[in-house]
Amino acid sequence: MIRRSLILALVLPALLFGATIPDRKMTSYVPGKRGTVLIFVSSMCPCTDQHRIEVKQLLTTTRSRGISYYCVFSNITENDSRIGQFYRNIGWDMPYIHDKDGSLAKKFGASHTPQVVMLDANLQMIYRGPIDDSNRNLGKIEHAYLRDNVNSLLKEESLPFTEVAPIGCWLVTSLSMQQ
Repeated sequence: MIRRSLILALVLPALLFGATIPDRKMTSYVPGKRGTVLIFVSSMCPCTDQHRIEVKQLLTTTRSRGISYYCVFSNITENDSRIGQFYRNIGWDMPYIHDKDGSLAKKFGASHTPQVVMLDANLQMIYRGPIDDSNRNLGKIEHAYLRDNVNSLLKEESLPFTEVAPIGCWLVTSLSMQQ
């Protein structure tokens, strides 16, 4: 009984006050058979919540068809506690990468959160831009950039969007003026 109490005393506070879910943390992404979606997010960006339902629907309808999804946290202010809080609030069932040095953001030219980088099966970047335009339209989606591109990729059609100007919070990977 004392042993169980000790385990609960050690584990429960971590679960309640900011622990991440260990099986979601990855050190790199594993390509999907048909493509990979990297969603650059910040635990502190209010813009991300606008896309909660859209991303959940994409995960439900396309992940089993060969598309891998990952959240990427590249802001220098990110830590395990904030990332854990983000996951408890957003409800997305996907792994994440804590890009502590900002190397993934730099590699793919991500500058805002949320911002998507979509890769084909050969890991070539085929789209960079927002999830959709709901942040510009008071919550109304007129252009579902990511959904339209994922559906086109799955149908082996040309993507309707290859690059769209980012919308959202700035992604800060360094305090240096030369990011």
